[in-house]
Amino acid sequence: MSAIVTEAILVTSGPVTALRRDRWWVIYSPLDWFGEYSEKIDELFGRIVPFPEGGRNSSRAEIVLTAFASSVVTASATRVQWIKKRDIASVDPTAAWVQQSQPLGRLVAFLWE
Repeated sequence: MSAIVTEAILVTSGPVTALRRDRWWVIYSPLDWFGEYSEKIDELFGRIVPFPEGGRNSSRAEIVLTAFASSVVTASATRVQWIKKRDIASVDPTAAWVQQSQPLGRLVAFLWE
């Protein structure tokens, strides 16, 4: 979680909120820190992606969520995209809350069990 919060702060220089809601961790910023990857979500969560803003030899942390979290979802003002375990929104109230959210910037939520 802290690595993704750090990414968001380094990329946007804006406010970033991290919170726990039930069994979920949620990271939100009114600015979209995915940048060019906003249109390449599968690539960002599916492979190691360089992160030059983080320093020499740094990489993005989203792939760690794909590898280790039980469920992962991201949302922007125009789209909600489930990365892992898409059917959970029907049985989990926090997943349903994320599914219905339309954040101005970027939201990433993950279930760590």
